[in-house]
Parts: sequence; structure tokens; C-alpha cells
Amino acid sequence: IVRDVASAVFPVPQVIIKITPSEGVEVKVSGKVYPYKGTEFVMPLSIDSSQQLTITKAGYLDEVITVDVLSFKDVSHKVTLTKAYGLTVKTWPVDAEVTQSVKVLSVRKGLKLARGEYVFTVSKPGYVSQKVSVFLGNEGGDAVLEENKVVYVNLLPQATLTVTASPLNSKI
Repeated sequence: IVRDVASAVFPVPQVIIKITPSEGVEVKVSGKVYPYKGTEFVMPLSIDSSQQLTITKAGYLDEVITVDVLSFKDVSHKVTLTKAYGLTVKTWPVDAEVTQSVKVLSVRKGLKLARGEYVFTVSKPGYVSQKVSVFLGNEGGDAVLEENKVVYVNLLPQATLTVTASPLNSKI
């Protein structure tokens, strides 16, 4: 019988994360980094809310998982990280805008993207826009995959053509 609730011990739920590949992985919770060592990562969480955990590793896409600790149950997650490919787009003029659908991309310093095909548009007022298609990774499968791709796009200035029409003089 617990007579004093303040002295009672309540179990704090834990998150157990199994990550592959595991070497060099970091787990971030509320900006704090926890190195991942061994085959499992166990971290006690506060019981006041759900938590977002970001799993990072160089060369892989970040994986974000949300853990609900209000259930007062241990939670187990298996996370498989996806290989990331770098894409950098260098444009002329250098201040041209790179968009994918309607989203403006910040690709001058590079993006981390999954294997696949990406179509984007490079544009700037006064220049002819270009649509560019890039495949990251290797379509063949087993060959060595290119990890960082740099795409160069040169926009041409739009030509301005002035046409002056005058009636033909039909007098002979």
C-alpha cells in the first residue's frame, strides 16, 4: 500500500531504437545529440509529452520519428536509414532560381536526396528558363553509385525583337 504518493516510484518509459546501419549514427532529441553505440539505443524520456527524435548519419537521409511517451509503455522502433545522394546546381546567372514544382530549392550548397529522378526548373526574369532532369544513383543497380552530383545550367538571355510593319506602297 502506497501511503505517500510523492514517494511512490513510477516507471519512466523508455525508447529503444534499433538502427541499421548503426556505425556513426547520432540521435537528436530537442536539439541535444546522443551518440548511438552498440546495437540498441535506450534513452529515458520525460513523461510530459510526445517527443520527436531525429536520427542522422553522414551520407544518409535524416529519419524523424515521433514517440508518444504519454502511453506509459516502452516503445520499440526499427529504423532503416536510406542512402542519400548529394545534388548541387550551379547556375549562370548565379542568382537564378531553382524550383521543383512550386518549391524553391536551395541547391547551391547541396541537397541530400534519396535515389531517384528529380525534375526542376531554373529561371530568372529576362532569361530563357530551362527544365532539367537528374537521376541520382545508378539505374543499373549493382554498380558503384555516384554520391555527389553537380549540375551546371547556363541560362540564355531572352532576345528582344522589334518588328515595325508599314503598309506596302501600291503606287507605281
